[in-house]
Amino acid sequence: MAASGNGLDCRPGLWARVVRWPLLALALVLLAGVRPAQAQDPIRFGPSVLENRFPDQLAFAVSVESSAGEISSADLYFRLRNAASINHVPLEVEPGKEVVLRHTWDTSRITVPPSAPVYYYWKVTDSSGNRATSDEELFYYDDVRYDWQSLENESLSVWWHDRPAEFGQQVMEIAGRAVEELRDLFGTELDYPMRVLVYNESEEFAGWHTYVDEFIAGQAFPALGVTCQIVPAFGSNERWLNDVIPHEIAHLYFYQVTDHPLSSPPRWLNEGVAQHVEFRDHGRDLGYAQREILNGRLLPLRTLTGGFGHDETRFRLAYAEGLSAVTYLVETYGAAGLADLMIAYGEGDSGDEAFQRTLGKTPEEFEEDWLSWLGVPQGTYDLSTPVWPTLVPLLLPGGEQSTPTATFPPTGTPKAVSATRTVSPDTGPPPRAEDGFGAGYCLCPLAGISAASCLLGLALLVAWRLSRIARS
Repeated sequence: MAASGNGLDCRPGLWARVVRWPLLALALVLLAGVRPAQAQDPIRFGPSVLENRFPDQLAFAVSVESSAGEISSADLYFRLRNAASINHVPLEVEPGKEVVLRHTWDTSRITVPPSAPVYYYWKVTDSSGNRATSDEELFYYDDVRYDWQSLENESLSVWWHDRPAEFGQQVMEIAGRAVEELRDLFGTELDYPMRVLVYNESEEFAGWHTYVDEFIAGQAFPALGVTCQIVPAFGSNERWLNDVIPHEIAHLYFYQVTDHPLSSPPRWLNEGVAQHVEFRDHGRDLGYAQREILNGRLLPLRTLTGGFGHDETRFRLAYAEGLSAVTYLVETYGAAGLADLMIAYGEGDSGDEAFQRTLGKTPEEFEEDWLSWLGVPQGTYDLSTPVWPTLVPLLLPGGEQSTPTATFPPTGTPKAVSATRTVSPDTGPPPRAEDGFGAGYCLCPLAGISAASCLLGLALLVAWRLSRIARS
């Protein structure tokens, strides 16, 4: 497919990137031509070859030789983009002056999203004590089950399969417009491009999950810069595309702007911004939030910092409140006020610091002003009352740093079905967190502390309070 006149590169999908050669051909390629790891280094690496068997395996291989001795030990290091840790794999090596190193990453029992960016490099040592490290390289773990087409520019790419080129162009136009508006809103450029993958039916989407337990129509993986959506290949999808594409791109953009190890923007703000940039009228959602709050059913914003739970009524109200609070923020402080708040989080400010520095308010004062804007009589809610810490899903070491967000279809849109990817019951022990993406969640309200420790801490707090009362 020829390049279009708007600067977008339209090309057939991923097969040219996927190595599916027989072992003999693989060995010939690996042993042909090597390159020095560094100038004058006696250890030389050949080109790395990766065999993509998505969603079950990613096989790594490289040839290496030494002019000063035998290769005696080797290690492979790989990680997903923005992962909290790196996978270290000591490799078995049969000593020799020239060897082929191999490792297969088994992803059959974990959920690694398609197009996940995998960074990897090799380290080797020879019998003379020489050490060498290859350059870090990037490989996209693409979904090779389909013949994809793509459109891309410097900020994003859109992938679709078995649909007309006009469909891909429509998605690209909506996505491109969303990126432009978000760039203007935040006043910053992306650190790395985003990928939008469109699946035609729920079974395709479920095929790379170990288990899908929600009736979702898509998912975003902000730290990876990837979002996957289900858009049925029948009927008109214009309204759905104008909702979901800007929404999910906003999540990806939000992560890149606010990401910092010392800060944690609240969930209501993240979802509120994502809804705010959707290409539709939000009057109905804003009215719903206002009615519920005036009727005494406020969910305090401080309780909406993590997950929104699974109760349908609470879930809907949490989203509506996030949208309402962000709408108030923009109408009161302007788009620049919102951008400044995002950037403050990205610079490592805590919630109190970010609000004080950019809006001149504490989060509680901001919430009080928002409620007054909605017409809530002063004193209706006591926002100073402490609440039990929100149970926030936190990934264990080695997993993704940001929680993936799910897209829920609007009324009348076909829903994704619950499905399980077939997994052999005798393939070994359960995967560890370091084996791949998002292997474990911690529902403890305090990260890194066991549930028993939390209960012990609570017991000590109660005992301390009782002793204070007894002394008084």
